[in-house]
Amino acid sequence: MADTSVSMATASGSTFSVTSPTTLRFTVIFFVRCNFDRRFGDHAEQVHGSGPYATLVVQYSEGDRVIFFQQLRAVQQMRGYKRGWPAHKYKDKFGTFPPWSYNDLPPIAPTDAVLRWIKSRNIAFYKAQRTAA
Repeated sequence: MADTSVSMATASGSTFSVTSPTTLRFTVIFFVRCNFDRRFGDHAEQVHGSGPYATLVVQYSEGDRVIFFQQLRAVQQMRGYKRGWPAHKYKDKFGTFPPWSYNDLPPIAPTDAVLRWIKSRNIAFYKAQRTAA
């Protein structure tokens, strides 16, 4: 299945498109009157399937990925993590390692959303370690 760019309308009626997306797939349960625009912000969304289970496709632009990596670099420096930590967290989120050129970008202050995402990954890691032991 080939990924293509998507043009979508938001709940407010405005439209947007993503030209070079990175696609992530989530299996979601639909409830009456759900609004996924609020959960995923301005990222393009597309729903595949029908019934109570379907796949929600969230696509991120190149700019979103650059900013995310810069925020990961700031967290890496603040917490004293190893140099490769941001690249591995980037791969966790987007499925591929970032381009080498991203290493030359300056870090920027992380948003609350990025800090919460990192916290969720740390919790998942420690729970997996606990159940494996």
